[in-house]
Amino acid sequence: MSRLQALGAWLQQNGEGIYGTRPWTRAEGETAEGIPLRFTQANSFLYVILMGEPKRPSITVKKLALKSGAQISLLGENRALEWVQHGEDVEIKLPASLPGRYAYVLKVNKRNS
Repeated sequence: MSRLQALGAWLQQNGEGIYGTRPWTRAEGETAEGIPLRFTQANSFLYVILMGEPKRPSITVKKLALKSGAQISLLGENRALEWVQHGEDVEIKLPASLPGRYAYVLKVNKRNS
């Protein structure tokens, strides 16, 4: 697959976190595991883009406080992910198999957070 085709496939799955979004209160961050992050927002959603593949079944996003009842999903998956707040960080349990390749986009419903 050519680079352009791979980019098109990635955007087809994850474009919601790119198109029509604007910067969040911070543009970048890092997980406790060292994966670089980028943040965008649109409407009532925050998008957390993981710029690398997680090596563990969960990740911890530093300095992301959510309220009880917030929902997190992974673009390309049709189910909510489990998460736990630890102080000002949030630990998110990932599916056993991640959809797609290269970078993964978490969708956080900000209405509940």
